[in-house]
Amino acid sequence: MQNEAGRVYLMCLQSSGWQGLELVAVASGSQEKGNAAAKAFGAKAGYANGKDLIDDPNVDIVMIAVKVPDHRELVLAAVAAGNMSIASGR
Repeated sequence: MQNEAGRVYLMCLQSSGWQGLELVAVASGSQEKGNAAAKAFGAKAGYANGKDLIDDPNVDIVMIAVKVPDHRELVLAAVAAGNMSIASGR
């Protein structure tokens, strides 16, 4: 994964046993990195960017772990797609 904050969130969720959640998809800075992160964390899909992840019909909740200036666009896209979004600053 390109983003250390995202990796830490996924590690924490993974170590908690996911508590009823299923990791469906992961996005990173390239398709290769997205696929690698998906494989590492057991997600069904990897994406090169957040918008493609948000468009996945299997996604219900989007955790946005990008730089704060990039939050708005992704949060609005997630909400428009009907997804709950959680944004974290870094």
